[in-house]
Amino acid sequence: MPRRARFVLPHYPHHIVQKGNNAQHTFLDGDDFARYRQLVHDYSHEREVAIQTYCLMGNHVHLLSVPEGDTALAEMMRSVACRYTQYFNKKYGRKGRLWESRFRSSVVDTDEYLWWVSLYIEWNPVRAKLVTRPEEWRYSSARHHALGEKDPLVAEALFDALDMEEYRKLLNEGPPEERVNEIRKSTHANRPIGGSDFLTRLKASFGISARSKRGRPRKIVT
Repeated sequence: MPRRARFVLPHYPHHIVQKGNNAQHTFLDGDDFARYRQLVHDYSHEREVAIQTYCLMGNHVHLLSVPEGDTALAEMMRSVACRYTQYFNKKYGRKGRLWESRFRSSVVDTDEYLWWVSLYIEWNPVRAKLVTRPEEWRYSSARHHALGEKDPLVAEALFDALDMEEYRKLLNEGPPEERVNEIRKSTHANRPIGGSDFLTRLKASFGISARSKRGRPRKIVT
């Protein structure tokens, strides 16, 4: 069966997932995480990709990234994967491929699903039972969003100052399981993630279709 082609829409966020080859671990200590984060920082600037949210796990990575051009995401990920593999193989005396041959990517609806995807990414360590709170994981953007700690890798804000407190409350709760499953399935298939209006526009303009449910976060009343 042919692989589903990735769809890239410049100036829109994309949820990117790249896994270690055969689920192998790609980060073995803190220096490895730091090296990968620096490479993403450098190549995202070089290829004109803005990082909004990220999480580095033991054997895979999540990025919410906004490309300026059609090929920017592929160029950034190719450069990062190549340079990091060289670093990792030299450090640990190994040879061969470190990452799966293709990363997965899904364009994200900025009106209805942007925050859900960001929450999905930053809650990865909690779902994996590595920490109890997203901000306890040192290798993600959660501390930037939850605690206001400056993260040089985060180049584009998810929201303005008025929305900060609302997002922090959602970050305390985490995304509902329905959204987790929906985002996971769409990303695995390289399908767009969004509400019905967004998907209708994509289909009309580009012939891209995907199944989805409406998912705008409700306002939190305190």
